[in-house]
Amino acid sequence: MNDMKLRLGLTLCLTALPVLTLPAQADTREQVMLRLPRCAAIPDTRQYLDCYYAAVAPMRAELKLAPAPQSATYEPLFSLGGARSQTGTLTPQAAAVREDAMLRLTRCAAIGDTRQYMDCYYAAAQPMRADLGLAPAPQAATYAPLFSLSQVMPAQQRVGATDTRANLVPQTVYTQQAFLPPTRARVVGEGATSLPMIGGLLGISTRKVPEAQFGFRNAPSAPNGVDHIASRVTSFQQDPQTRQLTAVTLENGQVWRQVANDDMRARWSRGASMTATIAYGAGGTYNLSVGEGLFYKVGRVR
Repeated sequence: MNDMKLRLGLTLCLTALPVLTLPAQADTREQVMLRLPRCAAIPDTRQYLDCYYAAVAPMRAELKLAPAPQSATYEPLFSLGGARSQTGTLTPQAAAVREDAMLRLTRCAAIGDTRQYMDCYYAAAQPMRADLGLAPAPQAATYAPLFSLSQVMPAQQRVGATDTRANLVPQTVYTQQAFLPPTRARVVGEGATSLPMIGGLLGISTRKVPEAQFGFRNAPSAPNGVDHIASRVTSFQQDPQTRQLTAVTLENGQVWRQVANDDMRARWSRGASMTATIAYGAGGTYNLSVGEGLFYKVGRVR
């Protein structure tokens, strides 16, 4: 269990380890990301948001900032054996909002400065604040460019340019290859992603089923089954007008397609080798990723 928690924490807080300049930064982020999964069992969105804010207490302490108002309330939850029983059910809408926030949080990993990382952590929670009808956090506007798919910097300014805007996001973030729009498909082995770990961090409901039936709604539970798959993409097709993925054929024989209401658009290279990871998403959906820092909502065709 401890090893699983460590992997969950490292998935998010050490994604961009090379940019961390001080060992203490990685240690503090690990503490925060190991506390955050304790919040996943809380079904109420407002209480979960308060727990999310309380989880960052180690980082506030490192920066010599006063504890967040929620810290005392939720500290027992973060202590060993302190997990509280929760009642209620997490709605698909609430799960989707948490998923959005957590995927935004992965973008913060490239920021080396601890204070700026913490501000990004607060800004990442904006989907939950919006869902609750709360005013945006003070950091939200500053970090919005980091969470956009294409970034706001014009392409000609991404390399060798000085950003003169009043923006706390380090200039180096915009030139990190992981955060630029993908220009090539990933090679074999690079596509395996951490989607299952992100799902665990969010408390997304999963169940193991026979691998051959993963993705089918009526698939029976199987203790020795799988809760995600990873397989090489042998071919893919896109709608010529919408550019949605109409068929993604995997080496294991499965075929998946992008759901109609997903506005993500793939820019994959024909003939390139890619490994797709498909895992449970919020609200009974499925997420597909090929390791480019993006995911696509998909459904199984056959």
